[in-house]
Amino acid sequence: MKTAAFDIPPADMIDRIWAEVYLPAFEPLRTKAAQRHVMWWEEFLALMQDRAVHKYVTTTDGGDPIGLGCITNDLTSVPLIEPAFFEAKYPGMTGRIWYVILVCAAPGNRDVYAELLTTMSALVDESRGIAALDFCSYNAVDRQLASVAKTILTRHLGRRIPVRSVDTQTFMTYDLTKGQR
Repeated sequence: MKTAAFDIPPADMIDRIWAEVYLPAFEPLRTKAAQRHVMWWEEFLALMQDRAVHKYVTTTDGGDPIGLGCITNDLTSVPLIEPAFFEAKYPGMTGRIWYVILVCAAPGNRDVYAELLTTMSALVDESRGIAALDFCSYNAVDRQLASVAKTILTRHLGRRIPVRSVDTQTFMTYDLTKGQR
């Protein structure tokens, strides 16, 4: 297993990452999370071509892609987050707030998640920064990925890392098919 950094991965690699890593990892979230997590092809391609985003691709020894991690400290390049929110929470940290856009591994490659998180954490650690990740409740609670991420980073960095939830979005339904009329 080898992880490499890319400004823009080669086109043939992007196609393979999409089909062999990204879609298999994110497709299950279509029925597990209210917010759309699966990017359209055009969105994925734009992310892969965005030079403000650091891309890390993990491959097998034979060169087959098995993991993808994307992180940026240019918060304006992430459409669904509000840079002002993070700047207000962490004054004076502009450029040192790193947003982990995604971390995914092809099925059957659990060690890749840890490999990608530790690789990307070097950017954050070198800048003495803040890493921000978001998890749907399925990934945070059912799969315990938020806890797993803390454990991985604590072991890798060799120190305790304060972690806190800074925001929560709750999706509510109001069932109007029930009750008397």
